[in-house]
Amino acid sequence: MGDEQEWHLAERVMALALLDLERHDEADALLSKLGEVYRERGQHGLLCEILSSRARLERQRGNLALATKALEEADALFPDAGSYQWDKRRLEAGLLYRALGEREAARRELERLLARQEPQEMAYVTFFTRLTLAWLDLDDGRYQEAATTFAAVCDEALLDENRLIAAEAREGLARTALASGNREDAIAHAQRATALYAILELPAGARLASDFGI
Repeated sequence: MGDEQEWHLAERVMALALLDLERHDEADALLSKLGEVYRERGQHGLLCEILSSRARLERQRGNLALATKALEEADALFPDAGSYQWDKRRLEAGLLYRALGEREAARRELERLLARQEPQEMAYVTFFTRLTLAWLDLDDGRYQEAATTFAAVCDEALLDENRLIAAEAREGLARTALASGNREDAIAHAQRATALYAILELPAGARLASDFGI
């Protein structure tokens, strides 16, 4: 049993890595396999984790209706509002609302989630919640607010040795500077973000380099 549990944990971690790398077909196959196992066994907590990852996959693919369906199924199966998985689903819901263009709904979801977080706990959820709120500020033209949050998250993530968060925050600074008309700062931030993405071997770096001509 112990070996099997470790194998399933390794598979779930692999699925998240595939999503980071945007290797969608491989992530799809792995999530389908794990979801079938957990559904057959009635392991609703683990199934909800897979459904949350499925929502992220479909959002990345642009299949927003399928992403919404996955989150709704997870909430119906495991509505525990005190769990880490529930918090991750609320973060994904905020990201999905933003993708749907429902920015006020996204902001409400994320601000409620952030208010629940303890500073020393759930760093992943807290960092990404703050990042997404900063992206919403950028969407709404609130450039100073966006830049302040991106800069703070970047500094904290680097201290925490979290290069993924730091890279996205630095990208946010680049895109905020560009939107504000400060191309020199935008290029400098984009170069630093691209370097971080390159260390992680993530495709976001190539897109950013192309967008900024660097």
